[in-house]
Amino acid sequence: MEKQMLEMLKQMQSQMQIMDDRMVKMDDRMEKGFSEVNARLDHIDVKLDGIGGQFEETTKQIIALDDAGKTEMKFLAHKVNRLEKEVFLINNKQ
Repeated sequence: MEKQMLEMLKQMQSQMQIMDDRMVKMDDRMEKGFSEVNARLDHIDVKLDGIGGQFEETTKQIIALDDAGKTEMKFLAHKVNRLEKEVFLINNKQ
């Protein structure tokens, strides 16, 4: 009876060792997978930061062009008004 108990304990120990080895391998695979995911997320973060910076720069340029365009439009409107006034004055003199 003791031999049977001892044999069963040895089998249980052997099975537990096998399960422990499997768990260690699974843990290693999971760690590798998490490392790969973290590396990919870091790469995506860099791209998103770059896109965000590009968006900000583009927006600044659009705003600057819009401001310059408004100034140009004001100048052109002023110039057209002055020319229309001159044309009006010339036509009234005749």
